[in-house]
Parts: sequence; structure tokens; C-alpha cells
Amino acid sequence: MYSKNSIKNTAESLGIGKLKDEVTAALAQDVESRIKLIIEDAKKFMRHSKRNKLQVSDINRALKVKNLEPIYGYDSKIDIKYKAVSTPYEDIFYEEEEELDLFTLVSEPLPSVPQEIEYTAHWLAIEGVQPNIPQNPISLNKEQNYIVGLSDGSDSINNTKDLEQNNTAPLVKHVLSKEHQLYFECVKDSLFSSNAKIQMAALDCVSSDGGIHQLVPYFIQLISDLVRDIFAVFPNLKLKN
Repeated sequence: MYSKNSIKNTAESLGIGKLKDEVTAALAQDVESRIKLIIEDAKKFMRHSKRNKLQVSDINRALKVKNLEPIYGYDSKIDIKYKAVSTPYEDIFYEEEEELDLFTLVSEPLPSVPQEIEYTAHWLAIEGVQPNIPQNPISLNKEQNYIVGLSDGSDSINNTKDLEQNNTAPLVKHVLSKEHQLYFECVKDSLFSSNAKIQMAALDCVSSDGGIHQLVPYFIQLISDLVRDIFAVFPNLKLKN
């Protein structure tokens, strides 16, 4: 498969001339066996990828397994075309390359100079409310609360009138899974229960569960609403340290 003339041509390109026929024959057999081993390993990667066509990436993986340098300058998405040239000894194949006209390349206009990189700072959110500026994403519904996901609409997180007065837009829509919604409702009902044991069980569950980080804003807003309602009913109430 790998001829002696190929070995001689490669040796001459490296500055080694006048190799004996016995040496070229031994080198040709060694090269042929190594190529077969690489192709066999590449076919394994091809079959594992569930493909019927061998690609350059398969050859590169096979070379990597043997701690060899990969093939540079080739892409699996590009079809490589070869042409044959007849010689007195055998046909030589070479890769067909696209010819480019230097005059056309020189006469083409130069590309535009890229702009310099600039850095600016802006507020992502102010007290939980996203400012309505071009740098921030715009919500699909400006009248919705800045945190969305609970099926119960009675617990309003933010007032629409306040948003209009402050000229702000809500944050990006955040949807909770059904499991998180059910978990939040169960904990909420347990906290409002008249049974002290149920309340303590809910508090212990919230304090020890590490997978409810998405519900933290909802619990904070729930406590904030409760404190606000208490002070609305008892304005003269004072808290002790």
C-alpha cells in the first residue's frame, strides 16, 4: 500500500538521499502497519459516534490515543478533493487547492477599523426593582410583578402604581416549578396554622432544606408583608432587641 518511492521522496525532502532498497522496503512496511493501526482505532471512534463515514476528527482522536500530534489544517465539514498526476513510475495524488488572484485581493477595499472596547456601569436592580434603561432587558408584561411564579395572585410583591411612579420596569420573568409552588404553599399554610407543632416542623424544614434557594425571595416577601400588616394594625407597636 505504501510504496518505496514515497519513502524516497520523503527522505529527499528531509535531505536524506540514496537510501538502499532494503531500507526503503522496511520503512514502507513499518509505515503501512502504523497507518493500519491508526485507521483501525479511528474506525472504533466512528462506530461509537454511530456514523458510517470516517472523518478527520476520528483520525485525530486515534492519534491522540497514541500520543501523536493531530492533523492540522483540515476540517471534517470540508470535502477534500484530490487530483492525480501520471509519472513514469506511478500516479501521484495531490490535494486540489483554490487559486486566488493576488491582484483581486490587493484591489479590494480594506475592512473597517474595529471600535475600541469601552466599559460602562449601570444598575441591574434598585431595591428589587429593575430600572427601565436600555441596558436592562425589558419584560413582556410591564404590569406584572417583578417575581412571577406563584399561582396565588393575592400575595402581591410589588404595586403597579409604584412602578409607574418610579418609571421602572419589572425584572425578568421567573417561573417556579409545580413542586416549588406546592412546597411554598404547604409551608405557608403550616406557618399560619394554630398548631404550634406544625409551625415548628415547618420552620425546621425550611432551615435545614438546602434545595429551596429559589424560594428565598418569596419567603422574604412573605415576612415583609406580615410585618407591614402588623404595623398597619398596631402602629404604636415597638420591638424589643
